[in-house]
Amino acid sequence: MIGYYFFRAFSFFISILPWRCAYAFSDFAAFVMGKIIGYRKEVAMTNLKLSFPDKSEKELKKILKMTYKNITDIIIENIKIERIKLDDLKSRVEIENIEILDKLYEENKSVVALMAHKGNWEWLGPGLQSRLEHEGYVAYKPLSNKYFDKYMQSLRDKFYKDRMVNFKNFLRFIINNKDKKQIYFFATDQTPTKSEIGAWINFMNQETAFFNGGEKIAKSLGTAVVYIENKRVARGKYRVKFHLITEDASKDKEMDIMGIYAKMLENSLHEQTYDWLWTHRRWKHKRED
Repeated sequence: MIGYYFFRAFSFFISILPWRCAYAFSDFAAFVMGKIIGYRKEVAMTNLKLSFPDKSEKELKKILKMTYKNITDIIIENIKIERIKLDDLKSRVEIENIEILDKLYEENKSVVALMAHKGNWEWLGPGLQSRLEHEGYVAYKPLSNKYFDKYMQSLRDKFYKDRMVNFKNFLRFIINNKDKKQIYFFATDQTPTKSEIGAWINFMNQETAFFNGGEKIAKSLGTAVVYIENKRVARGKYRVKFHLITEDASKDKEMDIMGIYAKMLENSLHEQTYDWLWTHRRWKHKRED
């Protein structure tokens, strides 16, 4: 609890800083994380070497350096949600191909949106919801620390209340609202537990375990499925692009949707490498486990 109060004092300080000063602090924090602490350096370098076997050691170290800056920028940007205005946030999230969602709404279609922890995913919710016809909902796992969990929920609820649904209740929530035109967001790039593994897909040069809950729900309800590509175009500026995977998931073969999602995410990572969580133990499971 003491640690939480120290963090809240720190977050208040960051939240009132001008953006330029906040990013200067992010640069310092990235230096500490990378050069002094070496946060998960071995994990990240192993992930990068396996994912990009053709890149040199120098190139991989540059990506790692930018990865640390990506992490600290996201932390700072999320803290800034405490005081940011919705219009300011909207100006920082550019959207392409929104007509894909508008068309699906006109056709009375709900949507399963598959996304990744690429760029600032926490800004996506309010940044998108302010311009979408569909009401958007996100499955989340509560943090183990109840104080930090309450803090994160306060940030996520700031602009649109009650849009976060405990992952344990998400399927029931979707079924209960199947007659409404809604969009359900799934961050599908996380590492599943062994019991949650729903698919093995060749991804980033490695056989990779994936959740497939989003695909299963989309197929059972016949919703449309889109991939959300999130790209950092400048510091504190993101461009979101929608890619239609299918208009009716019930007509697709099993695992087709997840295969397309994995390929689209892979293409995004080859195009812009550093703004993904390479420090995450993404490949800790092997098929033979």
